[in-house]
This record gives sequence, structure tokens and C-alpha cells, in this order.
Amino acid sequence: MMFHDILKPSLVTPLPDAIEKSASVYGKTAIYGVQQNVNLSDCKLAIVGVCESRNSSNSQASKAPDEIRKFLYSLSGHPISSEIVDLGNISETSSPASTYAALKIVVEQLAEKGICVIVLGGTQELTLPIFQVVAERQSPITISIIDSKIDYEPNSTDFSPSSFVNRLLSEDKGKLYCINHIAHQSYLTDQRASEILEKRNHDVYRLGSIRNAMTEVEPALRSSHIVSFDMGSIRQSDYPLAPSPNGLYAEEACLLSRFAGLSGGVKAFGLFNLNTNGDSNAMGSHLAAQIVWHFIEGFFARKGKAADPTLGRVKKFYVKSPIPNVNMVFLKNISTQTWWIEVPIAKGDDSKNTLLACSQNDYKMATKGDVPDRWLRAIRRVT
Repeated sequence: MMFHDILKPSLVTPLPDAIEKSASVYGKTAIYGVQQNVNLSDCKLAIVGVCESRNSSNSQASKAPDEIRKFLYSLSGHPISSEIVDLGNISETSSPASTYAALKIVVEQLAEKGICVIVLGGTQELTLPIFQVVAERQSPITISIIDSKIDYEPNSTDFSPSSFVNRLLSEDKGKLYCINHIAHQSYLTDQRASEILEKRNHDVYRLGSIRNAMTEVEPALRSSHIVSFDMGSIRQSDYPLAPSPNGLYAEEACLLSRFAGLSGGVKAFGLFNLNTNGDSNAMGSHLAAQIVWHFIEGFFARKGKAADPTLGRVKKFYVKSPIPNVNMVFLKNISTQTWWIEVPIAKGDDSKNTLLACSQNDYKMATKGDVPDRWLRAIRRVT
């Protein structure tokens, strides 16, 4: 598949004071449309920019992809063990709908080749076309959204960055398994938005609940197929154009991104809603680049067994549950040091059980007689 009609090459180069090009991300990235003979056949990770913000009040987000690249290309390339391909930016289209369609074509072509994609937005409603492509190939899908508020508007029929979760919730249950919404701030969020997610047994992690408890969020990202990161989730002191003085610390944002990169199931990682207007020191662009860098670092640190917890050395632990004739069965993969729990699908038929990522703390809670919330919600989703 040739992308010439859809994509425009990025001509961005590293900053003048960056480390030597050969040792940088730039030096380990093939630039599609600029360098000769760029080959996707051996590619594992690709980057595509989407300069789309017409459905949003944040018009400057359309300029973000190349602003992020300037800083990303200047960072160390030491984690990268095989060449990344940067496909450039989706050219300006006649309408947002045309941009969404073009993005779907690109993601589909990459998915066919088994290539994980980093999408540099643009605004966050771009998450939906990414979801639609991945869900066609692998269902049901778990998607993690990192944002300061839940982009759900109860009475809205519009499609925008502030209401795209409406469309996600309307997707067929056979395609959408779980939404993990991470780091929302209650005072910025319509209570009805969190209530509808919880009512449908999705997982909601309020900012205050994850502070100093990032290991409890890691399983949500480990279970994900798509991760959508809104720069508005960062606090203003770390990203001056963020909407709230509270939010994720820069280090927390990078840690969450690395968790996403480490997940063997993540097929697409999107970074959205970077506002470049008035960011005089380019703090936001620099931080966005570091968030993407941490995803890349995690991606190239993936262990082959990460996507299948039953491979390698595995220990099983059986804990009695309050549900009659149902035990909680925990698995610890010794090779990856990760924990999982079986979710019963069909009563009396353990062969149909599925595995849900969990934490060691979930196991410790269960041994004390407490039932992990994530396990209960998972059971409700499949019954």
C-alpha cells in the first residue's frame, strides 16, 4: 500500500543543541517520503501525525505533530532496537470526516502488517476511528483513556473531542469490552458521565485514587489494545496550557505511557490535544515528546511472553470467593512478574475462562476475604 495520496512527509529535524543525530530517535527513524527505500516489511513501530482540530475549540492542536517531532527526534535513541518508520502527516482534507476516513486507511494498513502505531494528534475524537479499525480485526476491545475529564455529554448528538465517548458507548458490545478511564478530576467532570461508565461496568480511576498507587493502574494498561492520552490530563505547572492547576505530574504521565508501551496487547497509542499557542518555552511540546519517548522505551522492552501470560513459568493460586462454586484463580507469571486472574464465562466450564490483568494487591485483598472490584466488574461485563 502506498501512502502518497494520504500522507505528507514530515521535514522536521532535531533541535540544533540535540545529541548527535546517529544516537538520537531521529537517527533510528526512517522518514517515509524523504529517505529512499523505506521498507515496512520489517517495521514493528510506526508514527503518523494527524493535523486535525476542526471539531474542537483547540485549533492549535493541528500544529502539534511536527512540534512534538522536533523534541522527540532530539531525544536519545538508545531504547530503539529496530528502525521506527515515520509516515509523516495526514494531509489536510476537505472535512474532518475525510480525515477520520484517511486515518482508518492508514491504521488498517499498518494493522495488516502487525505494526503498532503511535498517532500524534490532533484532537482526541481521533480515538474513535482508531478504535473502529482495531475492533474490526480483534474484538472485543479494551481501551484506556487518560484525561482530566470524561468526554461524555449526556444530551449531545454531536461528535467532538468533548463527546466522543458517547460514540464509544454506542458501539456493539461485541466490539467494546471495557473502557478504562484514568486520571479524571471530579470537579471537571459531569457526574452523569462517571455514573454511566460505572453503571456499564467500565473501570474509572479518579486522579486522587491513583496518586501514589500507579501499580494499581498498570493492569488496566496491560489489558488494553488502544491507549488514548489527552495532554489536558497534565497539571498546569508541568504543562502551562493545561485546563487545571491539578492533574498528573509529568513523571506520572511518562510512567503511564511506559506501562502502555510495555503492554503486549497495545496496537495503537495516541497523544492528543496539545495546545502549542502561547507555550513560549515549548514546555508542552517537550513533555509530549517525552511521553511518546517513554511509550517507545516500553515498546522495545516488551517481553515475548507479555501478551500471553500462560507462557513461561506460571504459578496458580486458588482463593475462595463469595460466589457459590466459584473460586478466584490467580496466576503469577514468574518470567514477567505480572499477575492475572481468571474470569469465569460459562458456569461449570473452566475451559472458557478468560484472563484479566490484575495486581499483586488484588491477590492479597482476596486472601483477606475482600473481592477485587476489577474482577467483579469483569464478571458483570460477561454475564
